[in-house]
Amino acid sequence: MSQNIEAFKQMVDKLLNDAKERVITIINNTFEDILKMFNESEKYTISHYKETLSSYKERAEIESKKEISRAEIESRLYLLNLKDTCINKVFEEVKSKLIEYCKSDEYIEIILEKLKNISKEIPIEELLMKEDDIKRIKITRLRKILGSSEIKPHPIEIGGFIIISKNGRLTINRTFDYLVEAEKQVLRSKIASILFR
Repeated sequence: MSQNIEAFKQMVDKLLNDAKERVITIINNTFEDILKMFNESEKYTISHYKETLSSYKERAEIESKKEISRAEIESRLYLLNLKDTCINKVFEEVKSKLIEYCKSDEYIEIILEKLKNISKEIPIEELLMKEDDIKRIKITRLRKILGSSEIKPHPIEIGGFIIISKNGRLTINRTFDYLVEAEKQVLRSKIASILFR
């Protein structure tokens, strides 16, 4: 029986050793799995952190570029408005000087000369002028140049005239108002193209 007990002890020891080895193997495998998961988790976390950081950097760069662009546009618009204000002041001064010039006898003589030249080239149906200019020149003088053409007052602020041909196909605008406005638009376009290249 002592042999049986000894054999039983050996069998129990062997079973315990086998169980112990299995437990150690399971623990080691589990530990290795946990280490792998931890390493993968760490890699994922670092990768996610880098992506998030990169995304925030990109957003920050985009936002800063937007702000810079917005500031550039605002400054250009401010400059454009400033230039526009200057242009308007200059043209108001020009307009004022032209209005003064239109009160002169020289202006009246130039208008009459232009009307004579145009009437030789184009049959005139209608002449539109500032009412004050018509009064200063006198209808009789205009009739000598234009014959039976219709002479009408027109809301012209500065001076000059508009002619409409007999067939109505041709309109000639020789008003200072038109010339000043056309030059103002050209100048505005040039300034805008310089500011917004």
